[in-house]
Amino acid sequence: MAKKRIDWIDIARCIAILSIVIGHTMAGLNGTYLYNVIYLYSLPVFFVLSGYLYHQKGYKKLLLNDVKFLLIPYLAVNLIKLIILFSIRNHVGTGILTINLHTFQSLMIATLYGYGMKLQNFPSVNAIWFLVAMFVANQIFNAVMRIDYRSYKLFWQGIQAVVLTSVGFAIAHVYELPFSINSALIAQVFLYFGYLMHQKDLLSELKGKYYIVLAGAWLFVASLGTFYMASAKAPNELMAVIGSISASLCIIKFSIMINDYLQVHNLLKFKRLMLFIGAQSLTVLCFHLLDLDCFKFYSDIIFGLSGKVPHGIPVLVGMLYRMVFAVGMTWLVRYLPVIRSLFMPRRFPLLKHRAAA
Repeated sequence: MAKKRIDWIDIARCIAILSIVIGHTMAGLNGTYLYNVIYLYSLPVFFVLSGYLYHQKGYKKLLLNDVKFLLIPYLAVNLIKLIILFSIRNHVGTGILTINLHTFQSLMIATLYGYGMKLQNFPSVNAIWFLVAMFVANQIFNAVMRIDYRSYKLFWQGIQAVVLTSVGFAIAHVYELPFSINSALIAQVFLYFGYLMHQKDLLSELKGKYYIVLAGAWLFVASLGTFYMASAKAPNELMAVIGSISASLCIIKFSIMINDYLQVHNLLKFKRLMLFIGAQSLTVLCFHLLDLDCFKFYSDIIFGLSGKVPHGIPVLVGMLYRMVFAVGMTWLVRYLPVIRSLFMPRRFPLLKHRAAA
């Protein structure tokens, strides 16, 4: 029996994934205040929500589930990039296609190393590093949460999350580990906070005045600089964690309010759209990556509009295009047999289990 989805969680994921698209489209605005505001929540909130939904699983069951839901989409995207690379080399589709990695070797190295930022010795896998990081983070979190503490269980689980996050930040100063392990380690504190939030029912405890303080913390930390979760680096690591948790709580509260508003005002079509985007947020990320790395449409929009419309309009149009492309391709892939099973295995399992006779 399929688990019932929680609407406000999918709305929060919708906000987060569209924020990621916006953040990646802020050409020339890296490090600006708005950029920092977005980066404080757009990725951490996914881990907080994952922690909120966490329940202990066997090692093998979690591993197989995450291979299906995280690693197979990751590999599928890189396979599509490989096909595009061969197409370009054979002068097919060069009018609309491009590629960020120009050799089979660099594409394979990037895929196997699974790191999201540019390195001196290794090419970057770009935006879908997140899938690898989530995979590794889930295995670590499940393993440490299975440790049997006789007393003060939540306390000791919190300590181990803080220690792992601190280790992740410390290692990032000297070395970028493969498979986005640095990011997976710093995600432990966000996963734990989401778990704690559920165990202690913090959403019911937090009233309106607390969100004013949380929003203030979020906006203050954004003024300190950019928290790059992909590289596990921040101007002030402790403040980055505080700011990200504060921002995530604000986004969650906002999502609950949006859900209630859409329901009360019977705006069900818009709600269904948000729920679809949220439920398929990782698929949206995959197609957003393909748009970033493999298509010329965005650059054509920027060059086509630059000098003809007021400054800033080309980027806004580009943002709208990128959101429409990623969401539109996610909607379209539902109608493509086999391919849809790679990106949406829960909804379209490749091998359907036969009911017992």
